[in-house]
Amino acid sequence: PLSLTARDHVSIYALDCNMERSLDDVTAERAALQRSVETLLQASTVRRREKRKEQCTDGRHLWDALGLVTWKLSEVPGRRVILAVTDGQDKGSAYTWSALKELAQAKGVAIFGLTYQPIFPVYAPHEEYERTLSAMCELSGGILLTTNAVDLPQKLVQFTKLVRGRYIVEFPRPSNATPGLHRLAVTIEKSDDF
Repeated sequence: PLSLTARDHVSIYALDCNMERSLDDVTAERAALQRSVETLLQASTVRRREKRKEQCTDGRHLWDALGLVTWKLSEVPGRRVILAVTDGQDKGSAYTWSALKELAQAKGVAIFGLTYQPIFPVYAPHEEYERTLSAMCELSGGILLTTNAVDLPQKLVQFTKLVRGRYIVEFPRPSNATPGLHRLAVTIEKSDDF
């Protein structure tokens, strides 16, 4: 409640068998956010309880869903940031993670990932998925955060602080610029950072 203010606008999407949106660019109000998340989680729980897996034959298209959210988010003003709470598994997207990264770069959208890691892991995490998600996040201007049930509130506060302190370099393309991909490299003197 202390991290988000009336100047913040939020959209909430959930990806299960399909992608659903419960909020679209609304002022961040605690009660509305809580209702929105509970509605999406309840719908997912009902689907699982009724075992309607026949709807999920196409797999989970994480990169496609994030691409759609990136397009929608690019149309709104301000700092455009996605917090993707995911394990990074994609099953059958038309978009590759690299194409999504390029889209996010071109549209000025930073993608942050938040993955769950239990305090006492009973299985090995999916390192390949996590590496890909981490690369995509970092190359779009975000980072990958990990959390567990205990430190989730602190991680959400950390995410908000990172976004608020984010240094954004954006140059509008002149009307007479040549078409195609343009890259901007920013270096820091006497540092390996870029």
